[in-house]
Amino acid sequence: MVKYLWCYILFASTITLGFSHEKYVSIEEIVTVTAYEPKVSQTDDTPLITASNQTVRVGICAVSRDIEKRYSLEFGDKIHLEDIGTFEFSDRMNRRWKNRVDIFMWSGAKEFGVKTTTLKYILKKE
Repeated sequence: MVKYLWCYILFASTITLGFSHEKYVSIEEIVTVTAYEPKVSQTDDTPLITASNQTVRVGICAVSRDIEKRYSLEFGDKIHLEDIGTFEFSDRMNRRWKNRVDIFMWSGAKEFGVKTTTLKYILKKE
């Protein structure tokens, strides 16, 4: 009985702790946030494929190259934008954009508009 209880406690603690493979990096940086849809006019000639060679999906974002370089972002890292949400870095923006994050949407990018918010933290894959 004690043996089974010990196994249960060990198993429950691994669930609670989560053994996350992510490293939390706190940031307080003002960024411009826009949105994009899978249209050639808003991307390149492969609007359904990201720079990380994944298929687009809700929950991903493109990041300007200066932010990518500044924080040594790698595809799969997650960023949190205050009052907007958490997104997986899966795409890269054109070189002309600076200090910007572009979140993916199937529709409604124009209505989303241009926002200014704070990049609060990064969850880096380890």
